[in-house]
Amino acid sequence: MNIVVFGLRYHPYTIDVLESLLEQNIQPSALIEFNPKYKTSGISTSSDVDDEFLSKISLKMVYSPWAMKMALRHPLFSLTMLLKIIRKKPADKKPRDFLEGITVYSVNSHNDDTCAAILKSISPDVIVLAPASTILRQNVLSIPKIGTVNAHMGKLPEFRGMNALEWTILKTKTGYVSVHFVDEGVDTGDILSVRQIPLNKPDIGEMRVIARKEMAKLIAEVLVTLRDGHINARRQKNDDGKQYFAMHKKLLGFADKTLEKKTADK
Repeated sequence: MNIVVFGLRYHPYTIDVLESLLEQNIQPSALIEFNPKYKTSGISTSSDVDDEFLSKISLKMVYSPWAMKMALRHPLFSLTMLLKIIRKKPADKKPRDFLEGITVYSVNSHNDDTCAAILKSISPDVIVLAPASTILRQNVLSIPKIGTVNAHMGKLPEFRGMNALEWTILKTKTGYVSVHFVDEGVDTGDILSVRQIPLNKPDIGEMRVIARKEMAKLIAEVLVTLRDGHINARRQKNDDGKQYFAMHKKLLGFADKTLEKKTADK
């Protein structure tokens, strides 16, 4: 099965997905990177960076045109992250090269004509979002033979959109990750798998790291079933759930307290 991954070679979730795919003996043919437009103030230090990720990433993987632009725009932040990567390296173990055998392309956006042309030349069966630069349009979604697959940090179809893990914890006192086909909506594509995850950390940031890793594992398991020709997708209806938006800081505090109480009661 010919798989293309959308992501960034230095992004924790991209690394998690590549690692999970390799553990399932799935070798992507390409990684298509995008030009990140976020500022350092928008980077989550909890969900995006953890010690395990820092120990896995190699300096070779950090090098990319977009990483260099990031370093020029935010030198202090970039230097801090570089030092963390160096300090977390095991002295007796060389980091695995997750990019080995993968062709890396760079585009400004996963929706632009350059990206579409690259995809048409590769002719993938599946695109895996890990993550994508934006909500994808039909000019890209129509290219893969089987479809585009995404993992979601929340329970579908009930909790679509942003801060899905926090909304799920706040409203149901449970945690879930989901994998679904991607359409032009926000988390509205056919559902491929939903898995409950244990709430075993008292901190939302730590739970997001756990959920991120579970998303990567689940998306790799789903790709195995797709590779074997088994597509068991459940169609969503608009009124099956709601789209949630970025959670207010006060509500995030309530979600954190809910998680603390949940873990304390165990």
